[in-house]
Amino acid sequence: MLTGAQRTRLIDELTRMTAALNNYTVNGRQYARDVQLCHSSGAEMYEEGLMGAAYAFGVANVNAHFRLRVYVGMEFRNAAYDDKVQTLVHELSHRIIATQDEENAVCSGVDGQKAYGRANATALAGASPDQALNNADNVAYFVCECSGLNPP
Repeated sequence: MLTGAQRTRLIDELTRMTAALNNYTVNGRQYARDVQLCHSSGAEMYEEGLMGAAYAFGVANVNAHFRLRVYVGMEFRNAAYDDKVQTLVHELSHRIIATQDEENAVCSGVDGQKAYGRANATALAGASPDQALNNADNVAYFVCECSGLNPP
């Protein structure tokens, strides 16, 4: 269960994400409305079967538009719709609200103790709600849940 302060933080961060995707200034940067999806044939994404990675790019002028670019891996093409949405929200949360891929002893898997996947995100939320609010997968699963989506 979230405290009032944690609930406020979550609402504020999701509002910032929405604002960035709706062509607003966020943290002093003007974001363009579009999100570019780019296929990455990079060996690291292919070998590791990664779904995606996000990068924000633009010119040095803080008043310029920054476009959000998400590189998707080989696995993205064949993923279910719900999983694609979860991946995009996960990657965009890294760039817009500075989430991390948190580590915690309650998590386990191929990536060590990173909180990837529904089971690890759920365990992290129970063990450390503050850390879960900073974890990209927790944010993405929350958005999907609120949207009626059910990614694995």
